[in-house]
Formats: sequence, C-alpha cells, structure tokens
Amino acid sequence: MTTSNKDRLFTLINDMSDEEQQDLITELEERQSRDMRRHERQSSSVSVDYVAQDHNSKGVIKDISIGGVSLETSEIGGSFSIGEDIILTIQYPNQEKYIKIRGEVVRIEPQRIGVQFKKLS
Repeated sequence: MTTSNKDRLFTLINDMSDEEQQDLITELEERQSRDMRRHERQSSSVSVDYVAQDHNSKGVIKDISIGGVSLETSEIGGSFSIGEDIILTIQYPNQEKYIKIRGEVVRIEPQRIGVQFKKLS
C-alpha cells in the first residue's frame, strides 16, 4: 500500500522532538514570510519615533523596502494588533528635517513589528 504525502509528512513530524517541531515551524514561517514579500529589503539601523494607539514611543528600523519596514521596539508585542495604524517619524541625518510615514502593522513578533506603508492619498 502506498502512503500519501500527507500521511508521510504527519508521521515524520510526529516522530520529531518538540524542539525539532518548533525549528520546523520557525523555518516554514520564515520561508512563507520571504515568499510573501513583494519588495527586496535592505538592512538598516535608523532611529524612529512612532505613534500607535495614541501612544508615543521610539524604535529602530532594522530593514526597509519600498513597501514597508521591520521595526524593533522595546514595546511588548501584545501592545500592537494586526491592522493597527501607525505613524513613523524619521529625522533626516544631520538635519532638522523630518518625514512622517503612515503605515499599518502587518506582523507582530516579541520585540519587532512589520509595518506596511499606506498609499498616499
């Protein structure tokens, strides 16, 4: 009798330790996240002020693309929600000029959030 791919997969996963299962989940989620990105990201380390839920805070943009940023923050991940509006304020280097960018929280991790830029209207 031929075993289906699903049955084989379930058997292999079931035989893994909890740690191996968690590693597999992490790897699959990272792969899915990479596949979902429409734009190439560039590493960065840019300080940013942001407002979310009428709360001001600071963070660091860890990577950026034309479509969004990955924002490292000391805020606990539970203080954000998917779909939440956020305003990022970035200061130009060595200048007193600022740029404000509107975005939406699209991914939440313990100390990092993914923000997708909103289209200008």
